Amino acid sequence: MCSDRHRLHTPHTPPPDISVILPVHNGGDTLMRAITSVASQQLPPTVTAELIIVDDASTDLTPAIIARASRLFAHTSCSLRTITHPTRLGSSAAQRTGMHAARGHWLARIDSDDAYPPRFLAALHSAATRHAAHIACAPVDYLDHRGHTLRTIPVPRALRRAATSGHHLLDRLPVDTVTFALWNKLISRPWLMAHHIHGPLPGIDCWDDLSLMARAYALAPRIATHPSIPPSRYTSTPSLRSLSRHTAHSPHSRRILHDRLRCAATLTRLLAPGHRRFTRRLRLIAKSRYLRGPRKDIAAWRATFAEVNSPLAILATRHIHPLARLAMAAAAILPPALTQAVADTIDRLTPRRP
Repeated sequence: MCSDRHRLHTPHTPPPDISVILPVHNGGDTLMRAITSVASQQLPPTVTAELIIVDDASTDLTPAIIARASRLFAHTSCSLRTITHPTRLGSSAAQRTGMHAARGHWLARIDSDDAYPPRFLAALHSAATRHAAHIACAPVDYLDHRGHTLRTIPVPRALRRAATSGHHLLDRLPVDTVTFALWNKLISRPWLMAHHIHGPLPGIDCWDDLSLMARAYALAPRIATHPSIPPSRYTSTPSLRSLSRHTAHSPHSRRILHDRLRCAATLTRLLAPGHRRFTRRLRLIAKSRYLRGPRKDIAAWRATFAEVNSPLAILATRHIHPLARLAMAAAAILPPALTQAVADTIDRLTPRRP
């Protein structure tokens, strides 16, 4: 069971235009910044919003911070709702809970370590409505813990034309955080519901955003962006170790690998046969973790999704780092000992981005 409290609306209040979902588990270090950034949105007088915080059984100061947050929304066009999972269910379940509770025409997501600039939702809403789009996309600023911009990642070139059709672009999109994240998007909720997309794939907490966005891109008749949309702000906080940010040396590495393999297998089934190039690339990326870290499992890499093991096709695959392609091509044809040496060398050469 979930508890739902801090409702700052009545049953007779018209539904908001935008529902912002904030799934959180032990995000107390940065949560108030994320909440404040939503409460401070500069929306047009005709646009309203709600923030739905889904507390996935936090054990830190998160519940106390949420309890203090209601005062931020007293004089804004944004309302606050809180839903609490009594036991931890994971990020995918928290996102699905928020989507089920949402009432707005448009869905947005913010994580506890993200923040919106003041006109972020207004700009996304304007782009989406101007082009009658089903998805609107924004760039992302990566900040360090002091608030300094490390880099700005633009919307992928393939999505920059206004009112682009996603169906023809999915095979050309890079599988990266910005392209498939939910926290720099605005998505039509009635359109998602009409296509039975009620959230990320159940039980997948790594690549949960990708599991939703890949299906959305494949179906979207119109996707919009605009140069005036300010970047969403993501803060790199070393103390917050999300599942997807653990390294190959982490005890969670096997869970990450399991989630990615399951996501790739499920999307291959759901999207086939229309997006073979995308799902082939996704399978290669998902199993590439077998070739990372000190204990590489070359036999498992070869046995998993063996249908994508052609070395020439691997080397020709776009949107995978050339060194990663080289490691996978080596795994497909070289003896295990030699593959281990090649992959170890590539591990040392591959740059680690902040």
